[in-house]
Amino acid sequence: VLTDRSYLGYTLAFCFASATLFCYISASPFLLQNVLHFTVGEASVAFSVGALTATLSSAAAARLVGRYPPRFLLRVGLVLLLASSALALLITVAGQLSRVWALGLVAVGFLGLGQVFTTATALALERVSYAAGTGSAVLGALQSALGAAVAPLMGIAGGHTVVPLFLGMTLCALIALLGLLLTRHGDAATAT
Repeated sequence: VLTDRSYLGYTLAFCFASATLFCYISASPFLLQNVLHFTVGEASVAFSVGALTATLSSAAAARLVGRYPPRFLLRVGLVLLLASSALALLITVAGQLSRVWALGLVAVGFLGLGQVFTTATALALERVSYAAGTGSAVLGALQSALGAAVAPLMGIAGGHTVVPLFLGMTLCALIALLGLLLTRHGDAATAT
């Protein structure tokens, strides 16, 4: 499966987009409690709303795939994820991060993430349908390895800044979007 460039592109898109989620999961206590000053209960609700947003977006992607090509939905999801992460980083560096900005941009990112999770997985496994088990194993192994790699980096600057969070999310989203360059010459079935 590693010889199929399109499979690798979709796998990189999925895994690095997933790494943005691991960045958020790891740093959400810093963001929600230390920076935005939510109580533990409020932080739990905010975190749950983010998870629900990604879940609903994934469900919507399954329905939208009948109207729009999966590659289009994947690109839209990655652009939303990158744009929201980069804007959150800029606002944070400028010292203007508020609850509305933070939660709004995280929600937009999670809308994109839901689109990515559904479409990138399907497109990757479609490329290697002759070895779907192996393709799925590579997806899962790389996803776990990247999650393990980015999680500890989120606390590198301490617990009272979220610059590493939004920088990590932005870099991972950018790499995920660049992964699609490997799929440019994929078969006509996956082209838009």
